[in-house]
Amino acid sequence: SVKALEGARGEQQLGVLVNLLQRIWTHLLKWSGPVVTMKMARCRFLVVVLLASGVGHKGDDLQERIPRKKGTYEGTEKIRWHLEQAVTLLEHFPLVGLYSQACKLLGMENLDGDAWRTAAVLSEAAAVTLRHQFLITLHKQIRNHQKESAADNGRNSALEKKRELEALIAARDSVLFPWGTGRFQQMGQSVMSEFQDIMQVNRTASKISCKVKWWSTRLELDMRLEGLLETIERRWLGAWRCLLLGQTSDSTYEGLLAAAAKKLARNLSTLLNTAVSVKMAKTLLELSHSADTEHHLPIILSHFLHIDADAPQMGGLVTALTDARPTVTPTPNQPVVLILDKNLHALPWENLPVLASQQVTRVASLAALHLMLQFNAGDSSVLQRGVDQTSVFYVVDPDNNLKYTLDTFKDMFSRQQGWKGIVGERPNKAQYCDALTQHDLFVYCGHGNGSKYLSGDELQQQRCRAVSVLMGCSSVRLDVKPRLDPDGFVFNYLLARCPSVVGNLWDVTDRDIDRFLKQLLDLWLEGDHDKPPSLPALIPAARLACRMRHLIGAAPVVYGLPVTLTKS
Repeated sequence: SVKALEGARGEQQLGVLVNLLQRIWTHLLKWSGPVVTMKMARCRFLVVVLLASGVGHKGDDLQERIPRKKGTYEGTEKIRWHLEQAVTLLEHFPLVGLYSQACKLLGMENLDGDAWRTAAVLSEAAAVTLRHQFLITLHKQIRNHQKESAADNGRNSALEKKRELEALIAARDSVLFPWGTGRFQQMGQSVMSEFQDIMQVNRTASKISCKVKWWSTRLELDMRLEGLLETIERRWLGAWRCLLLGQTSDSTYEGLLAAAAKKLARNLSTLLNTAVSVKMAKTLLELSHSADTEHHLPIILSHFLHIDADAPQMGGLVTALTDARPTVTPTPNQPVVLILDKNLHALPWENLPVLASQQVTRVASLAALHLMLQFNAGDSSVLQRGVDQTSVFYVVDPDNNLKYTLDTFKDMFSRQQGWKGIVGERPNKAQYCDALTQHDLFVYCGHGNGSKYLSGDELQQQRCRAVSVLMGCSSVRLDVKPRLDPDGFVFNYLLARCPSVVGNLWDVTDRDIDRFLKQLLDLWLEGDHDKPPSLPALIPAARLACRMRHLIGAAPVVYGLPVTLTKS
């Protein structure tokens, strides 16, 4: 396939393929909603993939969409076959825009087919560019190790370098792999337009000189963003918000759930006159806790039991489900990992009511998650042993123009045992690299994301050990391009193996974001915890310290792994 694409015939095939995908895309948008979610449980994580394949297309009136039903138009199998061929042709060397589009189209077309195959191709559509970047970075590191090993005559050093080289090669070879998940309802453009308008007004509000108008404008934006988040949960997700609930490790609840599932399976089998498995009954019970009884449960039961939502027996099924629910309400205490489509990265999903109290992190793709887990599998990794309270490096107000930030953190940080840092001056490259590679936690309280002190290429070549907290404006914002994957400086931290990065999705005010950071550190350093808390678990409580609970409190998010914070 690669050789065919290199020749004239290959170029002709590629042109035909592009044309075919464009025609199929136009055709499918008439029949299928543009949003799909994927849910996958894997030992320690609940992974949710959100796709927005059609957001932003002109003339995309979702209210006039024809509901997707299997067999509603001719040529389904032929289209699916062409898409399978397209993905096969491209997967050996994925072209960013084309490969992602082909995978999304195949996933949308196959929604009523094999769930695992659908999940696999949809997960392949995420962050193709970052996968290429991981491969490039790993290849450079492998090449450098080979050169160093050839020049080193020391036996012990050579053995150590050989082990490191083998680990790098294993990581490189594991970048591509299959994964997968389920689906949501369609969403439209109105919410995205409202969010973009809020962000635009937020950027211009900083120039308002009148203090009263400044406050009134920001309070209005805060309320608008709160309403927008409620709209996303109510209208976009609806009954399927239950898919965003993390897992629980409560053994008492698990025992009650197992007994309730057996009872429910018997009752549903009787009502439907067909066998319902205990596994299906358990799934329905888990999903029902966050569902509205009148509106959501019929939708969930209809989908999983393959009956009409208006069927005569639906009332009895809803009653059987609600009566069987354990009296103990589960509390999700395991991480939820979000993999977001390029059009959805900007939205603060972590602040939806269903997620607001949970520990949530983001990763670019399942391939990136797999690599990060592999990079941090050793006992010396902060993912395994936790962040040491005494191994912290900080940079506070490096441009010397954030007086409130300086006054807030200068004395607080200097009092902490073992903490090192720079206050009121710019770090050099050596200091910045040392902060990331020789400490467990790096706290940056300045403008932006630190790119002015260390370039992306220089950062990628580091082996970062530290969890990075970047409190500058838009420090983890991603730039979305029409045909390419989103890109942002935060990816350089992840490429450099930072296990976790905390940063802001948009521009924030220094005083309110300082309140967030102070509360986050206080919860870690002074909190009374039965066991070491994870960093994402402390974020929801830290948001409450902000006066603008949504306009500022919703901006900080976590990229990477749910690391724990230990105390001395």
